Amino acid sequence: MTGGEGDWYLRSTYEPQPTPEPEPTPEPEPTPEPEPTPEPEPTPEPEPTPEPEPTPEPEPTPEPEPTPRPDPEPVPEPEPGPRPDPEPMP
Repeated sequence: MTGGEGDWYLRSTYEPQPTPEPEPTPEPEPTPEPEPTPEPEPTPEPEPTPEPEPTPEPEPTPEPEPTPRPDPEPVPEPEPGPRPDPEPMP
């Protein structure tokens, strides 16, 4: 409603109604306190890892014995005498 010229009679006869008191807001229920969190159990310290035993050094592998070579066939010695001339090199 705007305050135009035609509204004067409404304003003169209007009796303001007493403002009704607002209903009191009901108090919110108190929030229940959360249960205290139980403290976590202390983590047990891990047992110290035992030091590994030192690995024993491997025994040195014995060198294989050399395979005996078969005796070479004896080369017949040249008969004593005049030697043949060696072939001339080209």
